[in-house]
Amino acid sequence: MAFVNYIEKNVVTPIGEAMWAKVNTVVDYFEEQRKYVMNVVFNESDEKTMKAMFDKYLADAKSLPENDGKKWRSLDDPQICYKFDEKSGKIVFTFKTNAFWTKDGVETQTSVPIIDQYGKPFPKTTSIGNGSKVQVRFDPCWRHKSKDSNGLSMIMTMIMVHELVEYNGISTKGFDIKKKPDADTVFSGTTPDTIEDPFDGQ
Repeated sequence: MAFVNYIEKNVVTPIGEAMWAKVNTVVDYFEEQRKYVMNVVFNESDEKTMKAMFDKYLADAKSLPENDGKKWRSLDDPQICYKFDEKSGKIVFTFKTNAFWTKDGVETQTSVPIIDQYGKPFPKTTSIGNGSKVQVRFDPCWRHKSKDSNGLSMIMTMIMVHELVEYNGISTKGFDIKKKPDADTVFSGTTPDTIEDPFDGQ
């Protein structure tokens, strides 16, 4: 494992909405990095707080003696771990961690602990869908390999789920999905669950 330049450890986000989560049951193979990824959007107040936090992490990394005189990517570069999403009109914050670990030549798939608000673990097979209310615990760190390869990494270490919208891989695009009736509403027949496709357009 490469040396990690930690800025802080065990930082916890406010509660936000999960977007395009790829954790435990799904691996993100972008550029063959094989990561678990959690994207989160926050309300306006928490969004400002998180953006200021991430900006400060980058400023702190730049100010370190070992980084004196080094050139860094601009603040609006995706490598700072957040970007504006045109579809939602929100800033999306990204947290990642390695999905595989190699020791003594043996490769093992890891998992990110997922707990509910009472500390009870979810099964490793739990798929977190869009709209789930989550908090992410993470370790911010910086890297600087060159003027073109540098930035921040928010290493995800645990997820707390306050409200789970479970994703099961089925898309209902094209159907007019109705809201489920209340428990005391008279209803006959079956009601399909609302199922989103978090990987659409990626």
